[in-house]
Amino acid sequence: MVTFLAVSVVLIVIVNLFVKSAKFGKLPEGERKARIEKSPNYKNGSFQNLNATPQMTSDGGFLKILNDFRKAKTAGLR
Repeated sequence: MVTFLAVSVVLIVIVNLFVKSAKFGKLPEGERKARIEKSPNYKNGSFQNLNATPQMTSDGGFLKILNDFRKAKTAGLR
């Protein structure tokens, strides 16, 4: 039991340190932030999708969304 608890604590600490590393949420600063803000897809403080991204809760469900996506004519892809 003690071994299980010790391994659990070590695992929790490792995961916590990993998740808090810069690649998991550090806010951009300096040159990187300026480059992000110059992006044509960056508006109102966040990136905007180029294509509509319907939620799975829309009418028709998952299969309808997949079928609509498959049939869509996207410029430059066909």
